Amino acid sequence: MSSLLTRALLISIALLIGLVAALAAGILARLGGTSYTDAVSRGGAAFVVTTPLAVLLMDAAGMFTPQ
Repeated sequence: MSSLLTRALLISIALLIGLVAALAAGILARLGGTSYTDAVSRGGAAFVVTTPLAVLLMDAAGMFTPQ
């Protein structure tokens, strides 16, 4: 598998992790009784925080270095 394809796959996984975190944060906020806009903002914040962290952890684990 090419290096570019591997990186694209790993970034896609990081985006999916961020999306799942955003959905979970939004659902939990909504179940907690917050308004829709507050739940959406919490979900967006979770996405913005989680996605780069997933990429950083993958990079720290050496997943982006060619073998």
